[in-house]
Amino acid sequence: IWISSPNGSAYINNNRNNSWQFENYLTYNKTFASIHRLTAMAGISWQHVDNAAAQANGRGFQDDFFLYNNLGVATTQTSSSTVNAYGLNSYFARVNYNLKERYLLTATARMDGSSKFGSSNRYAFFPSVGFAWRMSEESFMQSASFISNLKPRVSYGVTGNSETGAYASQGALGNYTLIFNGSQVSGIGVSSLPNPELQWEKTAQVNGGIDLGLFDNRISIEADVYYKKTTDMLLNAPVPYSSAYSSITKNVGSMENKGFEFAIKTVNINKKDFSWETTFNISFNKNKVLSLNEGGDDIFPGPDILSSSNNIIRVGEAVGSFYGYKRLGTWSTSEEAEAAKYGMLPGDLKLWDKNGDGQINDADRLIIGKGIPDAYGTFSNSFRYKDFDLVVELQYMIGNDVLYIAKHSAEDRTGIANSFKTILNAWTPENQNTMIAQIRPTGAGYTTNIDSHFVEDGSFLRGKNVLLGYTLPQDVVKRLYLKNV
Repeated sequence: IWISSPNGSAYINNNRNNSWQFENYLTYNKTFASIHRLTAMAGISWQHVDNAAAQANGRGFQDDFFLYNNLGVATTQTSSSTVNAYGLNSYFARVNYNLKERYLLTATARMDGSSKFGSSNRYAFFPSVGFAWRMSEESFMQSASFISNLKPRVSYGVTGNSETGAYASQGALGNYTLIFNGSQVSGIGVSSLPNPELQWEKTAQVNGGIDLGLFDNRISIEADVYYKKTTDMLLNAPVPYSSAYSSITKNVGSMENKGFEFAIKTVNINKKDFSWETTFNISFNKNKVLSLNEGGDDIFPGPDILSSSNNIIRVGEAVGSFYGYKRLGTWSTSEEAEAAKYGMLPGDLKLWDKNGDGQINDADRLIIGKGIPDAYGTFSNSFRYKDFDLVVELQYMIGNDVLYIAKHSAEDRTGIANSFKTILNAWTPENQNTMIAQIRPTGAGYTTNIDSHFVEDGSFLRGKNVLLGYTLPQDVVKRLYLKNV
């Protein structure tokens, strides 16, 4: 990127991402006595990823001629580079057993190893097993002709997560400068703490469900209940600042997700020239942190917005809950004496003194919302008229909050940033029952606190996809020596 100016600058950025994967497996199929069918598979998978980046900057060129082709003639030059690599080795097997096309059993086993973890914890075992019963194929179900499919099922499995830094278990070195004997010198020091005990994050899940088809599958229903427990969560856990570091990547605590999923598909009309199908699904999920590090202390995963971290991980609450103060409104002229105790004036924001100690500080912060929805899903309709087809899909989410940080600039920093029209309801002597502080001279009196006024209902219903298609008649397509258009 070249910027032409009296003090022109040039910038070059080069990123390289290389990866390879090798996978091989064997499959065995066998049918016994016409009622037993067995399929077995075993295999291996090896993956390796290399990431490299380099950049160079030049500033202070005499003219624009060289652009970024000769950074060496720049008055000031800087450069940086980075490289990392990681690998994943997997060994897996699966067995499917089918008895009379009614009783279905699946068992899998995986052994996965990641270079991201400590040398003694790189490999972990992940099994799963599932059973399904095609009840509709049983003789005692034949009298219920309106039931075209009935299949209860149950399963249990463990999965792993290795999404962390390539060298999180080893720590890292960094470049530092300091003043030594009156001169600035540079050196190398530890920039992040190592954790050789780092290991896989694991999630165990049990699931129970049923598939139901009615009236020759004109109505199809799927329903599931599940419980998931995640242990050894990979998080940046806080450490005492006396260590000279703020956090360390480690396996911290556990959390649970439990919920219910439901889907229904109906064939409303199915004629030669016209058809109409409808699909609706909804998922309910409740998330809760069960435990954290040894002391159970809260974790603030970031990002830090304004003057404080606005997300919190706390035992008993949902992951990524919003954390801040509770805004009660604004101080009125009749509350001038009480406002003065908090160092406030009429027209200033009024925050809740949760512990009643006569001051507003970090101890008064609380959970003010959550980004995880109570329910979500889609609703779609598919239409076909002769060779035309139309799909209209809606998406919805219920019970999630949004932390609308833009309100800080648009309501609290009047005169510095563009403002919302809500400032027309700002505090005045004639309008004191409001959530918007008094408009003050530029830069005076605005707050950088995260509070409940920023939290809004994030529930929505939106059009996700609208697709209109036309299929050319077969006689036209054949003349073009094509199969389908």
